[in-house]
Amino acid sequence: MINPSKKGKTKMQSFALNTIFILISLSHLSIVVSSSKPLNPCNGDFLHTQAYRQMQNQTNTTHCKKLSSLQAQFAWNYHKTSHNQTQLNILIGTKLITNMGWLAWGINPDLPRMVGTRAIIAVKVPNQITPSVNTYNITKDIQLGCKFQPSGIDFMVQNMTGVDDKDVGFFSVFATLVLPQRYNVSSLNHVWQVGYCVDGLEPKMHETSLGNLDSKEVLDLETGDCQNIGQHRRHMRKIHGILNIIGWGTLMPLGVIVARYFKQFPIKLDPCWYYFHYCCQVVGYILGTAGWGLGLFLGHESKYYTFHSHRVLGICIFGFTTLQILAFQFKPTQEDEYRKHWNVYHHFLGKTAEESSPRRVEIEEDNKGQTKEGSSSRTIEVQE
Repeated sequence: MINPSKKGKTKMQSFALNTIFILISLSHLSIVVSSSKPLNPCNGDFLHTQAYRQMQNQTNTTHCKKLSSLQAQFAWNYHKTSHNQTQLNILIGTKLITNMGWLAWGINPDLPRMVGTRAIIAVKVPNQITPSVNTYNITKDIQLGCKFQPSGIDFMVQNMTGVDDKDVGFFSVFATLVLPQRYNVSSLNHVWQVGYCVDGLEPKMHETSLGNLDSKEVLDLETGDCQNIGQHRRHMRKIHGILNIIGWGTLMPLGVIVARYFKQFPIKLDPCWYYFHYCCQVVGYILGTAGWGLGLFLGHESKYYTFHSHRVLGICIFGFTTLQILAFQFKPTQEDEYRKHWNVYHHFLGKTAEESSPRRVEIEEDNKGQTKEGSSSRTIEVQE
């Protein structure tokens, strides 16, 4: 192997750093773009459900929108009462064609998250004509396995009704809330959730898909505009995936291919192959590490929601590639006695990292669906 000069190395390092700076800057620019979204009107079967027609007749719905996940649609109207409180009529519905399941909607006075939410949950079980609807306080104790039972909440709820409209396959919940002043109607933190496991009338853990994780937003009841909290995370997950695909999945393997096949055959690029190999490895490592770091941040933000296989493979790939990059600094010369052992180690580690990357992409694709890492015997999952 021909060693590059210091000047050549400096040029490659400068090019690598400039490339990564441009890519990270573009990624950062896209992340800080506002996620505020205008009203996305309801459509389809929801507008023809029995529950929606009843709400229209009784309260004259003024807003209706499709929510960002779980195929849910949400209708509401509100007005101020004489006691400076807010009377809010809500209707939420989603496709729930199974014989058993539950639908939850709630608001959080502090943050757009599940912990601390005052929820209304409708439960349907086989052979029950009318779904059971109750109020619940969702606390961290639920995550610890405490029984999830109906409880009073800090505002009045009236006319709670669950409707299972089998003609169109929609399961809906209607309620009238009387909100105190602490609930800001211009930035209301609301969350929703769907589950398919019920023990008696107790909701059990929902499926662990990314859609379940993203079911929260900050809503302006007056305009219908929302700040989609889940949209931020979806955007960051896309950046995480793009950086990893380009870094670990493209540039690192490309560097391996160049080192393996372009020394002599089919095209002799000596010594240019080494510079290209070095550049691919360094740029790929920096991009992959940036994606890996973003993945750590996403994992920290969703502490109750973990893709174990994806995380373990990511840590392994980062470790393997770090050792590979260090090999450039500690590579022995051709005359050193242990050079052949270093060659074996370098080849084996590169092959391992190369094989791990596609497997991690496969697992990530599986994670986009509905994973089953949780047991149905656990209570409803509490998400930060």
